[in-house]
Amino acid sequence: SERLGFAFEPLALPQLPQIVALVGDRDRKVGEAAVRTLETVVSCLDPLAVPAAMPALYHGMRTVSWHVKEVCLRTVGRLAARAPGPLGACMPECVPAVIGCLNDSNAKVQSAASEVIPTMLSCVDNPETQSLKAMIVRALREPSFTLEAVDEILSQTFVNAMDGTSLAFLMPILLRGLRSETYELVKKAATCAGNMCALIVNGAELAPFLPELNPALEMALEHSSPAVRAEAATARDKLLEGVGELQASARKGRDVVSELLRTRLADALGAATTPPEVAAHMGSLGTSLLERLFAGKLSTSLLAEAPQRLPAGP
Repeated sequence: SERLGFAFEPLALPQLPQIVALVGDRDRKVGEAAVRTLETVVSCLDPLAVPAAMPALYHGMRTVSWHVKEVCLRTVGRLAARAPGPLGACMPECVPAVIGCLNDSNAKVQSAASEVIPTMLSCVDNPETQSLKAMIVRALREPSFTLEAVDEILSQTFVNAMDGTSLAFLMPILLRGLRSETYELVKKAATCAGNMCALIVNGAELAPFLPELNPALEMALEHSSPAVRAEAATARDKLLEGVGELQASARKGRDVVSELLRTRLADALGAATTPPEVAAHMGSLGTSLLERLFAGKLSTSLLAEAPQRLPAGP
């Protein structure tokens, strides 16, 4: 990675899961070498390649080894500081993984997760969400602060469109509120969820949250309070309206777009002469570039409806 830089990415990235696993090796020398290798590979990544590196880190944050979790969390922090734009598109998957580490039984893992959250928030572009940074950090760290956090979100005037990066930090707070046994908190969380859904312009930004938010709102629809049921119904309507035709493919997203790009780029360059690792990496980089250009998650219909080949030049 140090010598070849970006040119080594197609070969280095597929090895990341194994490198992360070796961080927790029983032989300390092996573990230390794996940590150095991980740091080197990550430091040499093209910013657009960051999303392709994240699945290995998510897996590492969910392993048994506390040391692997700690190293992966600190790696996320370095990536957030180095490439906030590309990493921002990963927040819907990254934030839940980090929150899981906040509840870990090991104090070092808890500390690493707590420390990385403010750095991850640097990936947020929405000015209103940035103004709530201190509240978000505290609410994610302290579940008992949820009601105060929801009140602060409701009091905030949002003048800019909401995106998936911002929602990734706000949604865990709202979901916790919706699942509460406190009437006041459930009602306010439902109201807040509806407001957030209404601020979404690109339905693909909202789709990743559908699998958790929709069941939580459906549960609130069965609440004993008519006021809670009314707010939940309004929020659910806004959610489904915002997601639209993406409901059936809420979990596909990036992988589908990446695969479409991989096959089309390989065909254009000559599938027989293009190494599969290079084609896969090109698909991933292309997806990251499109996410940056379109300022968020992509709808798979964008590429499904595209022409197979560009027309020949004059």
